[in-house]
Amino acid sequence: KARKRGSEVFVAIYKDTLVHIVAGHTTAIERIRELIKDYDDAKIQDVPVAVGLHSALMDVVATQLRSNLEKVDTNQLVVPCVSGITGELLRSPDQVKQELVSHINQPVHWARVIAMLNDYDLIIEIGPGTSLTDALKAHYPNKKMMAINKQADIDELKKLLVPTAEEKPNG
Repeated sequence: KARKRGSEVFVAIYKDTLVHIVAGHTTAIERIRELIKDYDDAKIQDVPVAVGLHSALMDVVATQLRSNLEKVDTNQLVVPCVSGITGELLRSPDQVKQELVSHINQPVHWARVIAMLNDYDLIIEIGPGTSLTDALKAHYPNKKMMAINKQADIDELKKLLVPTAEEKPNG
């Protein structure tokens, strides 16, 4: 986090040890641009505004979401979820609710997520989009990965997880 004359900038995503994505006020981002311009090995690239989601710039939204999630009944998880913040497995509905809130205003630690997924053969991303799946393919080219964005994706996943009569032993 950096501050100068009321403008703030935050690390929103720690992609790896050398690549970070920041979110902040335009003046703060421009200040960073100015500070790193003389470094040959440093570069800056603009990314979509949605990246601001993972910073304290979204504290008000996180508070509102927390309040709304308190009204939502949830079921026990059948499959654990991986935290984008800690890289740890979330196993209860309360953990997932807290993660949803924290994910809005806390930085993503991508390397922790990648490390957690090392031992799994199948990785499923629940939409929207395929950005996480696409990024993971570079790290784990031999793992089966799926992004779930529409009913057809769910049907494909069911086929993968539930063997047909021909595939069942003694079937």
